Amino acid sequence: MNQIENQLFDIWKEVLEIDSFSIEDNFFELGGTSANIILLNDLISTKYPDKIKITDIFSNPTIKNLSILISQRTGQDNINKETFKF
Repeated sequence: MNQIENQLFDIWKEVLEIDSFSIEDNFFELGGTSANIILLNDLISTKYPDKIKITDIFSNPTIKNLSILISQRTGQDNINKETFKF
């Protein structure tokens, strides 16, 4: 996982109160609700102010997709460095 995915993973763990899931799992299928999406958005906004809206989470309900969106909006490199070990 890259830095953004790691940060989102930790936030999802806190909000969903679960430890085992993948970055490709859907927030709502893991038990996320409209009520705790507000908390999720608030916690993400502490790391990435003004980069996402609640509607972005509904449209991108996986860590992988949300990470790509945040990466595009922050100009951060979203490449998984571990993929390119030589």
